[in-house]
Amino acid sequence: GLIFAFAINTSAQIPGMVDSSFNGNGKVIYDFGFHENLTDVKMQPFDQKVVTVGTALTPSFSGKLLAIRLLPNGAFDTTFNDSGIVIIPNFNESYAYETIIKDDGKILIAGTAADPNFIFSTLCMQLNSDGSLDSTFGINGFATPRFFAGDEFANGMALQADGKIVLAGSVLDAGGHNMPSL
Repeated sequence: GLIFAFAINTSAQIPGMVDSSFNGNGKVIYDFGFHENLTDVKMQPFDQKVVTVGTALTPSFSGKLLAIRLLPNGAFDTTFNDSGIVIIPNFNESYAYETIIKDDGKILIAGTAADPNFIFSTLCMQLNSDGSLDSTFGINGFATPRFFAGDEFANGMALQADGKIVLAGSVLDAGGHNMPSL
């Protein structure tokens, strides 16, 4: 599977056209070897680097949380985990759905993570600006609170002025049906 990102020009050339100054052709394509799914993209306001998150699936369909940072020109940012790519192997499965770039350059990621019994918990994690896990956040960079007995997914996230994190998502009941939650 391939992942791709592309830039659309909004002012310098014809608005709405692909920006060829981004990676030479307006897009970045990278093949991790199986299936990948990017679910969120943000631009760091202080340096215009692009952060995107999602999931890299293994051949056995086990999802591993994926974070990528690109330079403004579309090249992988090698100051981010030495490659521009972070894959989180800490859980049986993990998925990223939302990102916040904090003023200090740290990156908050919300999603879900499976325990050894493949029960999914809400996941909130924080990376340092260099792509390493922020060990001062949660437990070794991760917070996986359990609110309900079913599978939980954090699909949205906001940061309050006082630094508290608000997560929104869904929960599956024992029958596998969605129960909206906050």
